[in-house]
Amino acid sequence: MSNLSSISGTIRASNGEPLPGVVLSVDGEGLEQPLKVVTNPQGHFQLRGLNPGQYLLLAVFAGFMDWKKNVLVNRGEEFRVSATMYSESELE
Repeated sequence: MSNLSSISGTIRASNGEPLPGVVLSVDGEGLEQPLKVVTNPQGHFQLRGLNPGQYLLLAVFAGFMDWKKNVLVNRGEEFRVSATMYSESELE
């Protein structure tokens, strides 16, 4: 079993549609600098080769409110995230 972990998931709009092109930043105690990944056309992302520990996920997409989540990833775990982002116009 690998000691390294991963975080993967899907980011969707509040209407359930996948959001391609969302920039997801991952920051944690074992990282020299935040890692960044962009969601694919199905709104999916994956980050591999992470050390176990606490991470802060931040998703940013133009016209939408930022989404944040703290996660604790265990050794060898593939942590799955399902996120919903809300457009700025929905919150007015």
